[in-house]
This record gives sequence, C-alpha cells and structure tokens, in this order.
Amino acid sequence: MTFDLHLSQYHNCCMAVFVVICFCCSLIFFTILVTRLPP
Repeated sequence: MTFDLHLSQYHNCCMAVFVVICFCCSLIFFTILVTRLPP
C-alpha cells in the first residue's frame, strides 16, 4: 500500500513537471512567433 502511494506521488510529480515543460515550450514558441511577425 505504501508502495502504491509512493508510486502515485511520483506519477503526480512527473505529470506536474510535464505540464510545466509543455507550458514553457508553448510560451517560448508563442514569443518567437510574435517577435517574427512583421509589425
């Protein structure tokens, strides 16, 4: 039971890191896209 709980916490941590990385990548992509557009 403790192993399952630990695995669940590890999975939640991985999901949080994955979401943060996706958010950062999308933010960088959006910034590059906006700066490349002609004024």
